[in-house]
Amino acid sequence: MRLISLGGPAVLSLCALTTGCGQASPTTAPQELPEVLKKLDEAKRAQAQVDVRALTQALQAFNLHHSRYPESLVDGTKPIIEADKLIAPWKARYQFDPAGPKNKGERPDVWTTAPDGSVIGNWPEKK
Repeated sequence: MRLISLGGPAVLSLCALTTGCGQASPTTAPQELPEVLKKLDEAKRAQAQVDVRALTQALQAFNLHHSRYPESLVDGTKPIIEADKLIAPWKARYQFDPAGPKNKGERPDVWTTAPDGSVIGNWPEKK
């Protein structure tokens, strides 16, 4: 995996996201772009799944300490989890329903909607 420094934090090279990117070339060939975009989408979806799990755990911890779920993911002026975990990789806010109807009321529902309209949530997938 190759990291590039742009004077600030290191960022992942798009070249690292492809399989046939060649060691000497720092650029991605046009025919590889769809594969790069697919890998980027997969990485964003994986990050959203991790964030949904973290938010679920934070909500359950909040409930243990306060005997209730918060009214929003920001309780008063303090987020229940790090602020960067409140926004999905595609810049949409995570949503939650403390009643948890998709989790049969056992825990709150937490989800985000991806740009393609698919939902990434913390409930079991229907079979």
